[in-house]
Amino acid sequence: MKKITLLLSLLLITSLGFAQDDCTTATVVTEGSYTSQINDAVPGIDNGDDIWFSFTPTVSGIISISVCDDLDDPDTRVFLYDGTPGCGALGASVADDDDGCLGTFESLLTGFGVSSGTEYFIQFDDRWSVAEFDWVLSVGPFEPNDDFANATPVTCGGNYTGDTTNATLDEDGAPDGPNYDLDAPNVWFSYDSAVEGAGDVTVDLCPSAFDTSVLIYTGTSGNLSLVGGNDDNDTVCGSSGGTTRSYTTFTANGTDTYYITVEGWNFSNTGAYDLTITCAASCSPAQANQDCASAAAIAVDGSPNAVDSTCSTTNLTQEPTCEGFGDVVDLWYTFTAPSTGAVDITRTLGTAAAAHVVVYDGSCGSFTELGCSAAVDGTLTVSGMTSGSTYYLQVWNNGSEEGTFNLTLTENTLSAGDFELIGFEYYPNPVNDKLNISAQDNIDQLTVYNMIGQRVMVQNPDYVRAELDMTGLSQGSYFVQVTINGATETIQIIKR
Repeated sequence: MKKITLLLSLLLITSLGFAQDDCTTATVVTEGSYTSQINDAVPGIDNGDDIWFSFTPTVSGIISISVCDDLDDPDTRVFLYDGTPGCGALGASVADDDDGCLGTFESLLTGFGVSSGTEYFIQFDDRWSVAEFDWVLSVGPFEPNDDFANATPVTCGGNYTGDTTNATLDEDGAPDGPNYDLDAPNVWFSYDSAVEGAGDVTVDLCPSAFDTSVLIYTGTSGNLSLVGGNDDNDTVCGSSGGTTRSYTTFTANGTDTYYITVEGWNFSNTGAYDLTITCAASCSPAQANQDCASAAAIAVDGSPNAVDSTCSTTNLTQEPTCEGFGDVVDLWYTFTAPSTGAVDITRTLGTAAAAHVVVYDGSCGSFTELGCSAAVDGTLTVSGMTSGSTYYLQVWNNGSEEGTFNLTLTENTLSAGDFELIGFEYYPNPVNDKLNISAQDNIDQLTVYNMIGQRVMVQNPDYVRAELDMTGLSQGSYFVQVTINGATETIQIIKR
């Protein structure tokens, strides 16, 4: 009996593997599980061999072509074609996938809607392997809020769950954010602020089961305006859902309807989402220096300036290069470069969880970035500036880190000559154990001297980041000499 079963299995592999090497001989399949193998007519991988299937769904819905079930299956690549023009006139594939199965190189094609009674062609090629593989073909129902027109209304305090596995990509021509874009199967929600009221609306996707992205719009289908969004908010979600979940807040004006779309970080990334909407009165008082045009002057005199960024709002126009995945909420300052052309910008946290900074040369709307620090606090040193010229300072958070902190600008009088240590930063200072140092270029050497000029430590990182372990040093002041591309900067560090 086992021999007969084995023979039948081999015949099935043969019938699904060696006959249909183009769409004219595609094997007709229905929803179900299959074992297939590409006919390696010319030995070697990626020489044009492939295997074709023809599929005509009996219901409309979301197609799924999955090789995920067996982790021992080979690396696959799959393409889906609309067969309406006929086999001889196929255009480009309407969907494809290479490594969609999470954590493997196997394929998972989903997120594409198919129509009942329409013929589609499925192609696996030999880009990576010609070994036998198992795959599953199915069609699932559309999500009820799959399209913009069917957005699910949400209310303050509401919780909404669902799954983007059975969703398609809708309104993909809508504006993208600075670090997130609308490019994956998505579902839609609507928040009517004329009914729910004005205020700050928080969109929380932390408990979701996959890598999420969220975007918020106003407007109409085909003519949407971006309000905000987020890809990864590890500050909030890291302890509850994961570092790749989304969390953001936008301000509703009490008049418009806001459209919230939930998606994955790429087309193949789908899964179960858990969305909670919470509302609060808009933060008050509003910040005065919210944009470049209203930047406040700050002195380079070593005096701490008390800052409260609690009511900062989203900036979609000026995104720092060292920002990660979300919007920035920011405050703006101007300062005049001192005679050395070098300034230490120090942030000391109060209630804020972070205070990131970036320095620009130029004018509003036409900037050149001179230094950028995504560190939560510490000191960013910017040098090579022209004495007496005005520069812009943007201090930002990610929408959930705001609060109080001190901002101190000090002339770096220990700078040696006309060096250019662009993007050089160090933190924390004072330091208890490890001092973190980073720059845009590789750090050649770090030398630590005590107050009487004795060299107590030398390190040659040859990398853009370095960590000085000062645990074994006595409390007191030290000078750290930093050499990058032949230029040297000396900073003073307090060891606790």
